[in-house]
Amino acid sequence: CSFPETNDICFQAGDSRANQHPPLASLHTIFLREHNRLANGLSTMNSQWDDEKIFQETRRIVGAEMQAIVYKEYLPITLGDERMTYFKLWLSDGGTTRYNNNLDPSLYTEFSAAAFRFGHSLINSMIAYSPLNATGGRRFLRNEFFQPFDLRQGTTGPLISGVARSPAQWFDRNMVQDVTNYLYRIRGDEAGLDLASINIQRGRDHGLPPYVDMVHFCADNSFRIRRFEDLSKNKVMTYENMQLLKRNYRDVKDIDLWTGILSEIYNDGAVIGPTATCVVGLQFNRLKYGDRFYFEHRNQVGSFSYQQMQELRKISLAKIICLNTEVKTMPLNAMLFNDRNNPLITCNYARGVDLSYWKE
Repeated sequence: CSFPETNDICFQAGDSRANQHPPLASLHTIFLREHNRLANGLSTMNSQWDDEKIFQETRRIVGAEMQAIVYKEYLPITLGDERMTYFKLWLSDGGTTRYNNNLDPSLYTEFSAAAFRFGHSLINSMIAYSPLNATGGRRFLRNEFFQPFDLRQGTTGPLISGVARSPAQWFDRNMVQDVTNYLYRIRGDEAGLDLASINIQRGRDHGLPPYVDMVHFCADNSFRIRRFEDLSKNKVMTYENMQLLKRNYRDVKDIDLWTGILSEIYNDGAVIGPTATCVVGLQFNRLKYGDRFYFEHRNQVGSFSYQQMQELRKISLAKIICLNTEVKTMPLNAMLFNDRNNPLITCNYARGVDLSYWKE
């Protein structure tokens, strides 16, 4: 995505997709800065450590911070409190967790190829920049694919601040045109790809089970979907969405998993509906208890000490943004819209993990 003739050069990161759009590139930048910030702290505190030791320990800490953010901030919003408890996903309250070596931590195809792509429904058409020390404004996502170049001008803070203050779209069967008509449109082209079509075709390429089979699995066969009308009758989706699917699929068993998931009624206190909640909840249970390196596990090679775990549980995405950008304030939970229940915090008071617990 680089344009050498205009000196517009894309970034190199551990994930080649980092340049897809500026908000994604900004998050890569922030966590790279967090890694370097922690590495500097560990190097100062443990001058006897060599570069490899500093790198590997920093990598462990950043990975643990990401896990803490996912299980403490992201999943409760997505799944709701009741399902968090059901799938045993809450962070341990001062205790530790136990690794289950009989649990396979690999990804369900239903998760990676369909259920966790629910977020495409939440994508906004506009990218907002908060003024700070830069020119504020809003830009269409369709014009920003593979153009992260402004980040070189110091816009990481204004961009991530603006994104944190912008509400997402509703979880539903609708997607903005920026990803259905203009996905990954490159400079000079009139149109791009269609993310909805790609998702549907991906599910077919992966041989995913029909949507109704996953409904039966997740509902523990408490009811059966034999006709389209059963979807609305059992309150899985609205009558309107059921009728729309009926007009586009010949048989109820033909409904694609991703299409069905986006057509569901979302659960109370959650972002997504019952089938997506089931698949996502099961997957993150596996990723927690089946991963020997999950940061709250005890009695494993490389397990964090109790004091280190306590420090890692205190981290939040807002704190990491505050510590690694020029942003002045952030919502307490950066993944929620700022309101009375989610007040702004002053970044001057943000504190990262106390590295004194890593001193040797």
